[in-house]
Amino acid sequence: MHDTLQVPVNAGNWMLLADTLADTGVDLAVGDVDALRRTAKLDQDVVEALARWIRSANTAR
Repeated sequence: MHDTLQVPVNAGNWMLLADTLADTGVDLAVGDVDALRRTAKLDQDVVEALARWIRSANTAR
């Protein structure tokens, strides 16, 4: 099976999401890495919106 994280935009999306989660103190649970991998395959604008929402939700607390 081809690892789609080898596609540069997917790898960039992965890093954006992983960094956002780490920066906001969100710990990954069992199975989250697979979900993160699937989410990284979404369009870049969708991933950027998700990251922005996570950061906003974290600062709103």
